[in-house]
Amino acid sequence: MSGIFLTLWDDVEQFDRVLKPTPSNHPHITICYSGKKLEIKKLMELGNGILKDLFGKTITLTKARINSFFHERKGKERHDILVDIEEEKEIELTRQTHLQSVSDRVIMRKPHVTVKSSWDKDDVMKELNDINKILPITVKVNGICYK
Repeated sequence: MSGIFLTLWDDVEQFDRVLKPTPSNHPHITICYSGKKLEIKKLMELGNGILKDLFGKTITLTKARINSFFHERKGKERHDILVDIEEEKEIELTRQTHLQSVSDRVIMRKPHVTVKSSWDKDDVMKELNDINKILPITVKVNGICYK
């Protein structure tokens, strides 16, 4: 789905253990989903303002949890490992400031980082414990993408 996503980076040792690309994207914080309601030019305009405020920001990944939902296109349940972030309120304030003019055309959920997606719940349960053992860790906002 189209939207605005802040990409993240940490040191190589941590990246290999936590911040792995998922099938949908590089490690990121989802700022908003827009579907086809906004053109890429508008997404980029809004996203560049958000990136200007948050580029280089240190983000603390605090606790991993599982989010399961029914994937309508695939017709089955998908399980994601989401990691909460300590700076949630600051991210929330920044996105509300920049997205106020389009808030009726975007979906905004609690800021988090998706570190794993799987159709197999046992697979994510196993990895959840391993990830929580090394949290908290810090990462930096290093870019933006629009999918």
